[in-house]
Amino acid sequence: YEIDELIDQGLLEEDDNFYYSVYENGVYCYYKKGLGDTVKYPAEYKGKPVRAVGLDYTIRGGYNSGDVDFSEVKKVELPYTVWIIGAEAFKDYKNLTDINIPEYLVSADHGCFRNCISLKELHFPETMQYFSTNLFTGCDNLKAVYVKGDNYKKSNMVFSGSPIEDFTKE
Repeated sequence: YEIDELIDQGLLEEDDNFYYSVYENGVYCYYKKGLGDTVKYPAEYKGKPVRAVGLDYTIRGGYNSGDVDFSEVKKVELPYTVWIIGAEAFKDYKNLTDINIPEYLVSADHGCFRNCISLKELHFPETMQYFSTNLFTGCDNLKAVYVKGDNYKKSNMVFSGSPIEDFTKE
């Protein structure tokens, strides 16, 4: 499906800056354009909490992030409501240097920080349960990824294609 078809079918909604997939228990939200160097994700949409950011599987097939230039984004602000950073959420945000990781985050999906070449470090909370594959591929300037606690599972390819090999305990 193309994005316009998904919107026409009611499977996807949008405003000037974001796409939304609305579910019974929350919302998947993906930035599309227009907020300059700081992208602040909403905590809710239509009265439902934003639980995930990035591409959900409804729109991944119809959306090519290569169509959008995310190079202006330097900072991402995620609300406390976010539990999941979805697949390729921040792929190709080449100038991203600052992102807050919500204190209740539980999962980071495939390639969510791929090619974020300006990222130097990240801090994940104790609530993390799963780190997927190729999260940091192409993050050439990454120095450390900190994680609190050790109650998480990780793919054996979390750090594939990145300059670091494992998490640093915080």
